[in-house]
Amino acid sequence: MKTNLVKFIVPLVLLGSTLLPLAANASTNHLNNVNWRLHHQQGRINAGSKDHQLTRHQQYALDARDNRIRGIEDRDREYHDGHLTKVEHRNLEHDLNRTSGAIHRQRKNGN
Repeated sequence: MKTNLVKFIVPLVLLGSTLLPLAANASTNHLNNVNWRLHHQQGRINAGSKDHQLTRHQQYALDARDNRIRGIEDRDREYHDGHLTKVEHRNLEHDLNRTSGAIHRQRKNGN
């Protein structure tokens, strides 16, 4: 009986110890996703400006949209001790999706 219990518990403990860091990472990953997307979008804006796919005015307007999103995120995190609620995160993702689409359209259509 004791041997069967050990055969069952040891793999379960090992599995749990390997999955726990992944679960912790996944829970904070969606919070950092906003910062990653803002960083990625900034790179796309800079690339579009460098390749002359975006005018200076378009670049400034897209930068302003990203800065507004960053400001909203900072305000929301400050209000909730460094965390975002699900609703706040969903709203930020919505704004990021719209800005990403604008970057794509403006780069594709040119000046």
